[in-house]
This record gives sequence, structure tokens and C-alpha cells, in this order.
Amino acid sequence: MAQLVICLILGGLVGSLIGQIAGNFVTSGPMRTVLSTSISFGLNPGLSVDLGFLFFSIGLAVNINILTVLGFLLGVVLYKRFLRPA
Repeated sequence: MAQLVICLILGGLVGSLIGQIAGNFVTSGPMRTVLSTSISFGLNPGLSVDLGFLFFSIGLAVNINILTVLGFLLGVVLYKRFLRPA
């Protein structure tokens, strides 16, 4: 199970990185729109608690584009092909 989570995280990271790089190389047109469009959700700016003597903030934001989803799928395929227990 932990291996699947690691594969998903790494796949998402690789997909996001490729999306950022590809979005910078494509200057205009519909392909740039597809690569640069993303969905963002989560606790942003986050939850802040001030107790007078202690202040902390908790936040989480997820930013997903089309290549991130493809990276997730690649992570699942690689997991099933190479790491899944027999």
C-alpha cells in the first residue's frame, strides 16, 4: 500500500514538472491553454490559530493539471506492472 502511495506521489510530481516545462516551451495557441490550465483546491491560505503564547497555521493546497493526472495514471501502471505483490 505504501508503495502505491509513493508511486502516485512520484507520478504526480513528474507529471506536474513536465507540465510546467512544456507550458514554458509552448508560447501560444490551444496547446498552451491545455498545458497551463489547472484546478486548485484545498485550504488556502489555511487555518490559523493564535493562543497568545502559541501561533500555528495549517494549510494544504492541491494544484492539478492534465499532465499531473497522466502522471498519476503512469504511477498506477508502473505499480501494477512492477511492484504489486503477487
